[in-house]
Amino acid sequence: MGTFALLLAGCSTPNTAPISKSQDQVRDWMLARTPLGCSPDQVYILINKHQWQIEDEVKKDGTLRQFVGHVGNQKIVASYVRCDLGLTHYVYFPFPTDVYATWAFDKDDHLIDVWIDQQTVGDDSTMEPVK
Repeated sequence: MGTFALLLAGCSTPNTAPISKSQDQVRDWMLARTPLGCSPDQVYILINKHQWQIEDEVKKDGTLRQFVGHVGNQKIVASYVRCDLGLTHYVYFPFPTDVYATWAFDKDDHLIDVWIDQQTVGDDSTMEPVK
């Protein structure tokens, strides 16, 4: 039993985003590393460190956009970056769930919100009937 626990402890990766956790827990993890008010550079350092794929990105161009952020709060953002954090089976087991993070910035390039999106694939309630 002790050897098994030691093997599990050796396999843990404490710097990896906990994508199998709730949206709030993943968001808290992100905010601990990219706090509100930080610059886009700090966010891109985190993205590069974890080699997350950028899915969508809008650089500051003078246009303000309205987003519905964390917990449904509407935000006016000047730029944002959205990344695919990975796939997990532990959110809505046994269905695979893609986890995404979006960091939004104001016109002064300060982080104003982070929201997490978990998209479960294969849930019967969202699948089209086979004809």
